[in-house]
Amino acid sequence: MSGHLHLSSEPPVNKGAGGADGPSPWNRAAADTATVAAAALYLPAGASGALALAWLAVALLGLLRKHWLPRREGLTALLAWVLWMLASLAWSPLPAGDMAKHAAQAALLLAVPVLAATLDGATARRALAAFVLGALVLAAAWVWHAASPWPARQLLSSLVHYSGNKSISNGVLVAVAATLALHLGWLAGRTRRRLGWWLASGLLIAAVLAYCPARTAHGLAVLLPLAWLSLQLRSARGRLVLLLASVALAVAGWAWISSGSARGGGLAARDAAGQLQASDDNRRVLYAATLQMIAERPMAGHGLGAWSTLWLQRNQREEMREFNTAHSVPLQLWAEGGVIAVLLLVAAVWGWVAAARGAGVSGAGAPLALVLLAWGLTSLVNAALRDAVFSAPMVVLTALALALARPPQAGTRPPPH
Repeated sequence: MSGHLHLSSEPPVNKGAGGADGPSPWNRAAADTATVAAAALYLPAGASGALALAWLAVALLGLLRKHWLPRREGLTALLAWVLWMLASLAWSPLPAGDMAKHAAQAALLLAVPVLAATLDGATARRALAAFVLGALVLAAAWVWHAASPWPARQLLSSLVHYSGNKSISNGVLVAVAATLALHLGWLAGRTRRRLGWWLASGLLIAAVLAYCPARTAHGLAVLLPLAWLSLQLRSARGRLVLLLASVALAVAGWAWISSGSARGGGLAARDAAGQLQASDDNRRVLYAATLQMIAERPMAGHGLGAWSTLWLQRNQREEMREFNTAHSVPLQLWAEGGVIAVLLLVAAVWGWVAAARGAGVSGAGAPLALVLLAWGLTSLVNAALRDAVFSAPMVVLTALALALARPPQAGTRPPPH
């Protein structure tokens, strides 16, 4: 919970951090697996998850051999949150056979401090650059598919065809990549390199708006760059003005899209199929049911995994029986873990926010602030903590951004803008 950073990838904790002989094999393995995992986050869940697990395996082996220690920001609260959620299985109506799956989903967040410990700032920045390059490849695939459609149900066709939550997640990731490209350009020392990153950012934002079928991604493609700009402003008044303008834009944009006036670009096909209206209607039913669960047990909740069991017991609409999440992380977490779970998770995330502030939100801490903001906003209307197609990529990105975040050294100047 301390706001002070523990840079566990530096000596003496990380025995192979470098030196005259260069990085150790452990550091090289962590750097390589992290970079590949970051670039491949857009692939189908099986492939991208396997590569993320490869990085986690290196991280855990290095942890056991004491080459590094987990990052400490928010770690105490995060451990308390996981333990509370696991303890809540004692009063959950979840079937015993499903408990291991839900326990693993809750424990997934513990990978963030473990993964972040394996990289230094420069390596994390290179991995984030690989993540942006992966987004450019996906955006090119979207353009190609628009010009010459790929057949459905073939290898990698889910990258370009709408496939539910994975398509929404990929759109969110591309919006995050677009904003990180802005920041990488801001930090670039050479004008040509800076313009290259900024061109990449513009292309990614355009690709999301023109080809992505997810409204969440459309919103983030606009709001995240504005959030990044606010982090660069020195004036508190300027930040406030930009924040208010962003909120007004978000409200106006949501009203415009919800009214049916804005159905072009990547939203056109889903609107023509009636999916956007059905999505709104379904969420209203899900949220109402979840609020009822919260009212019944607001403090301790119904227990980990209880939502899906209670939903099947109470739902009277046959066409909605396949839903297994509330499509809102705050509401579902409150329903299952109560106020206690919500406060513990907020405390853990605040530790990461403190890390971003300690590193400087206009510099090395900006990626962490932006990733947390993107994850938080996505969580409001999606299963961004319980569904692995959302949570696994965000765990990887949060770990990379946390590895990059470090407090400025005394007497050093910020990078040139």
